[in-house]
Amino acid sequence: GNIAKASEIFERCIQYNPSSHQILNYLAYMWAENGLHLNQALQYVNRALTEDPQSPSYLDTRGWIHFKLGQYRAALEDIVQANSLEPGDAVIADHLGDIWSALGNRDRALEHWTLSYRADADNPAVVEKLQANGVSLEKLPAEVAAP
Repeated sequence: GNIAKASEIFERCIQYNPSSHQILNYLAYMWAENGLHLNQALQYVNRALTEDPQSPSYLDTRGWIHFKLGQYRAALEDIVQANSLEPGDAVIADHLGDIWSALGNRDRALEHWTLSYRADADNPAVVEKLQANGVSLEKLPAEVAAP
């Protein structure tokens, strides 16, 4: 919960191990989630992607940073690629829903938030987004089980 302290620790880790793509991505994502240091976060995740260019997590992080910067088309490109590498991931599907919503495509947003909910029904943010858009959560489990 202490973002400043965690950032300080991760920055020190990066000083000692500048090519640790896991640390670079983790700090970049933490900052993106909190809307902090987005340009530096973008630099860090790009470094992580040089080490592991096909990581769906790293692509999702970069896409999420683009989203936070208001660069929705770039965000969509990265997160669609992440989704193709790791289909069914609840976080990636949620991010796709948010991007489609920002782009004004409510149907696509609902489609992805529903996929996210099906993968992780315990995410209160996704539940709130679906309910705010009039989706009946009671009907979703039956839809999942349908052939």
